[in-house]
Amino acid sequence: MDCFYINLDAETHRRAAVQENFNRFRTQNWDLTRFPAVTADEVVAEGVDGRIRPAEKACLLSHRRIIAEIARRGDDALVAEDDVLFGPSTFVGLDALLRDPASNDWDVIFTDVGVPDIPTQYHLVRLKQEFQKTGQSRIIDLRFLPSFFGTTAYVVKAGAAEKALSCFAENETLDLPYDIFMRRLVHDAKIKAGVVFPFLTSVADNSLASNIQPSTHEVADVAWLLFRRMIWTDGACADFAEKLEHFDDHVDADAKAFGKIWSVISDRNFLYK
Repeated sequence: MDCFYINLDAETHRRAAVQENFNRFRTQNWDLTRFPAVTADEVVAEGVDGRIRPAEKACLLSHRRIIAEIARRGDDALVAEDDVLFGPSTFVGLDALLRDPASNDWDVIFTDVGVPDIPTQYHLVRLKQEFQKTGQSRIIDLRFLPSFFGTTAYVVKAGAAEKALSCFAENETLDLPYDIFMRRLVHDAKIKAGVVFPFLTSVADNSLASNIQPSTHEVADVAWLLFRRMIWTDGACADFAEKLEHFDDHVDADAKAFGKIWSVISDRNFLYK
């Protein structure tokens, strides 16, 4: 099966990191193919219409080109950005997932998404605790995650690629970032998408590195990225203790107090009355 990843020509370090990470964990039936990313300069030169920034337009067009290639080939494929992180469970889990006929019920299956709201994060923590007992993964219908974001990695089912392309064609101008565009398609029931949980991929260190000393406007991004790293199948909260300490200067006393209560409720041994 093909894994297509998007990478700018200039991002040679990310390219090398993706290739090394893929080769370390791939199973025998997987192949990795690089798709040169559309650049912001190309978008400006071509006068692509839309309200979003040139870099956001370039991202959307890069994904659209890969989906067009999936439609041409007629096979399922994994689409990834070059900050994707694979682990020991990624391809073993994907192989099992895609062997299951139930996977054909979906157009798109994300292997990781961002979740910015506390109720959803709490729900995922509980589901991972359940997974650690049973070993049973699941697909969560993304219609019921109102604010999910991110398109770091997702499987496009062969029969759904043309459907996705028709959705692109209906939007002559590019007015939404790609992940928000996909979220709207899901919530409008134009494509049926789920996310496998626990997540089978995450975001690599090169996504965290530029944000690990967060300024005020970056704190949310870093918090959401760290949650994705801690909640995925191969994640362990203990690995991020040092990174989490960087938030101390951005959290007031009241927030820390509520955090203590939420941590008690999230504990695997907490019992509801």
